[in-house]
Amino acid sequence: MCEPINNLDSLITVAKRDNNNKRPYLIVNPKQGKHIPVRPSEAFALFKAITDKIDKNVKGENLIVISFAETATAIGAFAACFMEKSPVYIQTTREEINGADYIFFSESHSHASVQKLVKNGLLESLNRADEVVFIEDEITTGNTILGLVEELKKYSHDIRFTAVSILNGMSEQSLERFKKNNIDVLYISKSQNEKYINEVDKYNYNNANYVDCTEKTVCGYDEKYYRGFINPRIAVKSSEYKYSCCKFAESFVSDNIIEDNSSVLVLGTEEFMYPALMAALELEKKYASCDIKFHATTRSPILVSSDKGYPLRSRYRLISPYENERTTYVYNIEKYDRVFVLTDAPIKENPGINSVINALKSVGNKEITVCRWC
Repeated sequence: MCEPINNLDSLITVAKRDNNNKRPYLIVNPKQGKHIPVRPSEAFALFKAITDKIDKNVKGENLIVISFAETATAIGAFAACFMEKSPVYIQTTREEINGADYIFFSESHSHASVQKLVKNGLLESLNRADEVVFIEDEITTGNTILGLVEELKKYSHDIRFTAVSILNGMSEQSLERFKKNNIDVLYISKSQNEKYINEVDKYNYNNANYVDCTEKTVCGYDEKYYRGFINPRIAVKSSEYKYSCCKFAESFVSDNIIEDNSSVLVLGTEEFMYPALMAALELEKKYASCDIKFHATTRSPILVSSDKGYPLRSRYRLISPYENERTTYVYNIEKYDRVFVLTDAPIKENPGINSVINALKSVGNKEITVCRWC
């Protein structure tokens, strides 16, 4: 039984960012499926609450849904795919897209501050839309959204904006800025962010649970490929994206047989969260006796601690499967009977994929399959 999503304690744990003085803490949502392994059905129960709130409160008829990379990509994609109205969907990205033109904006508190929104296809959609819905996991100051609103207004003046999040830690001053800019604000729970700065200082941090997995060795694993990929980094009709993700999930589940009572991890890579989570959910539905968990790799460098109550116990340093010079991480890896790494990145001779495999094997995982949606 999933905990009620209106229980704030079930949505918030706090971790300390590594060498980030702009915002020293990070809210780690244990239901979100990013940093902490979670049952897929629990993540989707949370995402459905966001979707229901949009359906009840957003009045526009021709919508564009924009979610923010990388932590909110699964939330926004779910909402776009399952809300009553069928919007255009796009996620922000930090990746390079072949042939793309971009709208650039800043996420000043982040470890990777430059965000991009692909113009191709989006500008045409803006001309037809009457409302843009931004979806985040957490909104603290709202500066990132305000910056993107100013950029979008350069291309469409007659359009409304709504900001939706799981958690909202905005001050009254920040909320007033949104009101003056005619941006509606919707959220599941209000968070008191001012107390988190002191909370992260009560834990002990050390390097004992840091594992460097970036050695460029070739590790043994199975490879599988699935066709029909649609890239949500470029504006797409949500109905088409939902259909393609469902077909991917169905193909994945039919192609992989799991023994009863097995423990299984489905691991997504960075911005590639929603299709991997969909696949994990279908696996959970089919194999009710199995313990299915999902989470994803991330760019976020976060300190780990063995202290009771701290959410992240171990950190594995990776090479990104998308860019060899980029460092990424995965947290709280455990030993499972089966592990599936789901990605839209190349697999063969990819140092990033090798580093993920090294991390998984370092805790005893042996049965590992890497699946690319392409």
